[in-house]
Amino acid sequence: MGDSLVSLWDSTNPVALSAILGLVSAAAAFFLTVKSLRIVESPSKAAALCWSLAGGVCVAAFVYAAITRDVLGIPEVQPAPVGARLRIVFLSGLITLLVAVTATDWRTCFIPLFVPIAGLVAAPLLAFLSGELQIAHVWVDWNAEVPQLAGPYLPGWLSRHPHLHGLAWSLAGAAAGTVMAWVVRKVSSWTLGMPAFGEGDVWLMAMIGAFLGWQPTVLAFGIAPLAALVIGLSTKAITGRPYIPYGPFLAIGAIAVLFTWRWLWMLEVGLGAKVNQGDRRTRFRLRDVFGDPWLMAGIAAVMTVALALMLGWRRWATGGSDDRRVSNPPLDG
Repeated sequence: MGDSLVSLWDSTNPVALSAILGLVSAAAAFFLTVKSLRIVESPSKAAALCWSLAGGVCVAAFVYAAITRDVLGIPEVQPAPVGARLRIVFLSGLITLLVAVTATDWRTCFIPLFVPIAGLVAAPLLAFLSGELQIAHVWVDWNAEVPQLAGPYLPGWLSRHPHLHGLAWSLAGAAAGTVMAWVVRKVSSWTLGMPAFGEGDVWLMAMIGAFLGWQPTVLAFGIAPLAALVIGLSTKAITGRPYIPYGPFLAIGAIAVLFTWRWLWMLEVGLGAKVNQGDRRTRFRLRDVFGDPWLMAGIAAVMTVALALMLGWRRWATGGSDDRRVSNPPLDG
């Protein structure tokens, strides 16, 4: 069965295969978006069609990039041929779900919870059944690498129990996404008197984590504010819209990670005029950060304090008033 799938996949032109998966995604996104818009009492098949077509194009572009540019390929994660192809389909499903969430949130500032909950249930189950859907292992320490002698440290149980690894990877990602969104929600409630993240955003981050794993989810969470600054502020300036929901930017962060994962994970920056590959002090490697729990804990603490100070300053500067509409309150879904 697996060999037949690989043979069929490889014998199909990448453009045609991308188009097929894009069309399937567009159809699924249309169904989910129509249902979502009905739930939030803002039905519009025209809007659903536009968003689903955009989502189909995005999936087609992702599939083509994954096949021809190997955007998901990193040295320590080498799935079997059938697993590598199923992984592309699996992550195309994430994009489809993100399109439905984005369409509804952008139009109404609400996220019907059935979409992220469905993804949150499906992703760990599929990860467990396959054991090869991850784009990063649940734990890898590149700080242990010795150039030309030894690669990064990987716990031995990952290869002995691939299905449990897949489940652990997905659940760890869901936990990471939930915790980050929950912290922002709680800190903003404490400093602003209202949550900056709605309940739907927390569920959305949990779903993203379940599909991506915890390391890519952290990066997606970091990319989202950049997208919000560029797209959100320009949209607000052009349209005069009083409030821009944050969910779409979380989705953009996740999709950006999918298209650039290979280069993000392998990013290296030289420190100083001369880089010595055997001396970590002369270079910065993003993947090293995710193998150092103390460094990650320190960065998380600094970012939390910085967030609290920034939001506290905002409340002081506005006199404690904030007339924004809260996205995705507990009633949505």
